[in-house]
Amino acid sequence: MSMSRVVRTLMVAAGIGVLAGAGPDGLVRGQQPQSRPPAAPTFRTDASFVLTDVFVTADGKPVTDLTEADFEVREDGVVQTIRSFEAVRHDANPSIGLPRRSPSTVAESEAVIADPRRRVFVVFLDTYHVDRGDAMVVRRQLQSFLKTALGPDDLVAYMTPHMSGQDISFSTSTEPLIAYLDANPVWGVADESAGTENDDIERDLQTCFIGNDAAWIPIRSRLREQKALEAMRGLVSYLDGLRESRKAVIAVTMGWRLFRENETRLTDASNRNRIHGLDPVVVGRGGALGVDDRDRVGGAAKGTCDGARLEAGFADSQRLFQDLIGEANRSSTSFYTMDAAGLRTETRPHPATPLEAAVEARNRERVPYSTRLDSIRTLGDATNGMAIVDSNDFEGGLRRAAADFNSYYLLGYTSANGKADGKYRKISVNVKRAGVRVRARDGYLARRADETSRTITSNGATPGPTGAAGVSADQAQLTAALGKLSPARSGVPLVMSASAGAVDGGARAIRVTAELDAAIAATPEWADGGEAQASVRDAKGDIVSTGKGLLAKGARTVEIDVPIVAGMAGDMKVQVRMAGTGALARYTDTTTVALDAQPAGWGAPRLSRRGPSTGVAWVPTADPRFRRQERLRVSVGVGGDAGAMTGTLLDRQGKPINVPVKMDQSEPTALVAELTLAPLAAGDYVLALGGGARRLLVPLRIVP
Repeated sequence: MSMSRVVRTLMVAAGIGVLAGAGPDGLVRGQQPQSRPPAAPTFRTDASFVLTDVFVTADGKPVTDLTEADFEVREDGVVQTIRSFEAVRHDANPSIGLPRRSPSTVAESEAVIADPRRRVFVVFLDTYHVDRGDAMVVRRQLQSFLKTALGPDDLVAYMTPHMSGQDISFSTSTEPLIAYLDANPVWGVADESAGTENDDIERDLQTCFIGNDAAWIPIRSRLREQKALEAMRGLVSYLDGLRESRKAVIAVTMGWRLFRENETRLTDASNRNRIHGLDPVVVGRGGALGVDDRDRVGGAAKGTCDGARLEAGFADSQRLFQDLIGEANRSSTSFYTMDAAGLRTETRPHPATPLEAAVEARNRERVPYSTRLDSIRTLGDATNGMAIVDSNDFEGGLRRAAADFNSYYLLGYTSANGKADGKYRKISVNVKRAGVRVRARDGYLARRADETSRTITSNGATPGPTGAAGVSADQAQLTAALGKLSPARSGVPLVMSASAGAVDGGARAIRVTAELDAAIAATPEWADGGEAQASVRDAKGDIVSTGKGLLAKGARTVEIDVPIVAGMAGDMKVQVRMAGTGALARYTDTTTVALDAQPAGWGAPRLSRRGPSTGVAWVPTADPRFRRQERLRVSVGVGGDAGAMTGTLLDRQGKPINVPVKMDQSEPTALVAELTLAPLAAGDYVLALGGGARRLLVPLRIVP
């Protein structure tokens, strides 16, 4: 008779309670990380613009001659209009020896990882499920692959079951992984005998079963399998937070048994007929109250031993495996599973007659993962990757996996479903050509209403009604201006701002300012300046206007005036791409600008700073954050009938601050306001130019 759910829940709670202080890693003194549901896949682009990468092959080879007209994209069964199309190609034979510069900051790393035109690989070394001898054989071929098959634009990281997703570090260099393999030539531990475990925690747990290897080895296998699968689930969740486009995980393993719950593992002759997971409280050594550890062997108390049995007995790695496949598909992560055992005899029967085929089909339905090879094949095939099995040519299989990412298409569309309901939306991509295989993103989570309500327009206006009951127009305007400061952040490689209005010459345009981080601008890739391109999209996702600019040698900031053409109205999505010299010198930022939000009679303002970082020159800036050692200048066009203007500094509540604002209206259609920031404490402020309903509010933030 199966154990009741109530009793089992109490037992698990008791086991966890006893083990809570046993080690920093959670259950079983750190052997098993505490099970956490992976984070839901996120949708990081525009509220309705969706980007998906599509891999098309025929007879195992990429199809490279398709056009936009060859594709059909559906979302939840509804045909979508493709708004952007790009064919991405990677060199099938990358040049070896080219300089590789890895990202130097976390922000730069996240920026290059998010680029859908780069290939991203994670090598997962499943130490728990590779024998020591096989690990040595695989090591050499894996190193050869890393040295010759990956190009200078590719990003690679490695992970083991002992690591979490946040522990990995991406690099364009393969040297860290090669160095790890050099330092750990025998990195597999699957065939460790009882009592010889390299892991300190496992050695402690083994003392619970001294003289009873028949009980310990199955429990160790269950704990190891659970930890490996949980580590891969954590990796998938982490990668999903970094990148929407496809990611490749090369899992080097010998497969998994995929255990189900087995309550017979909860007990053995040594602990029968006593409450599991609970130790009596006694006066122990030194007169302190605690568990009775007088018969402790090797540091493992009874509660820890019981916790190991509980965790192993309730382990359901088949469910974890199925969850891993679903999460990988939803996050566009493909597994390329490589059987470290190479050619092996463990396989399913090969039926010779129709009757035998029918019997085998029924057996597969009843027991889908009866061999380790089944799990290796399933994970590769079910995640749009591949399984490298039944071969000792590991390097050749890895090259096929890398070649799978050499050619693909990037399709973008604006979802016909504009609801901000937070629901999962299924994507299907079809190609109007027979005989091809299509692999694409499985779907995405739409944004929720509370997420879209936080979208900030470039002039600081928050979408939604203003001037509601109880809120004055001035207060609503102040709140909208301060809202512009929300996206301000430090440590990113590129920051941009955009505002609409009359620019130099009187024409209406969107003034786009893009500014490189000082550390990025100082790298050799930007020594000779660079190029910038700005594009404006309407609500449908169509590009309606563009502009270009040059980043001068030694400069960090570039300004681009993008014309406002007929038909442009409302909110516009503005994107800037900056390119220097070299593969890594590519950065992108996006914002939204409201064309009709600027007060009447004002042009597009230009913010400039002067201080220790600029010398005596005034330098345009896209960053609203300033230091007290700097000065702020706002230059903006005004109407010829504007008259004399005043400038006032306000705090967050809209109260005036007694700090003088220098105003210059020597030109009748231009206003220049300057502000010394030394008297101000760290915080948010608003510079108000003019008065009444036509006043212009410029927010700024003073940082330490």
